Amino acid sequence: MVSYEATPLDQRQELLGTRAVVTGGTRGIRAAIAAALRQRGASVVISARTPAEDVPEGVHLVLAEAASAEGAEHLAIEAEKRLGEIDVLVNNAGGTTAFPDGIGTIPDSE
Repeated sequence: MVSYEATPLDQRQELLGTRAVVTGGTRGIRAAIAAALRQRGASVVISARTPAEDVPEGVHLVLAEAASAEGAEHLAIEAEKRLGEIDVLVNNAGGTTAFPDGIGTIPDSE
């Protein structure tokens, strides 16, 4: 069995080339997730309903209400403009309803 142990250098750039969107990424755990993605080499777009002062360097902020269909579409368009294709979505905005049959079953109203 071959084992691999990551070095600190590997961990710092393990997401190099990855493009991520973090909804509601300006405060709390959401901001920490966005910062961690960026620190590990990912290109990151975050969304917020209002302007934020503490956006990490290199992170793009898009003003959008991600919980609405119009806001989510605006965020997707703006994220694609800045990043191209998206590899990772951390969806922190929205409600608490569970959809066990997958993302394709979520109605627009949710």
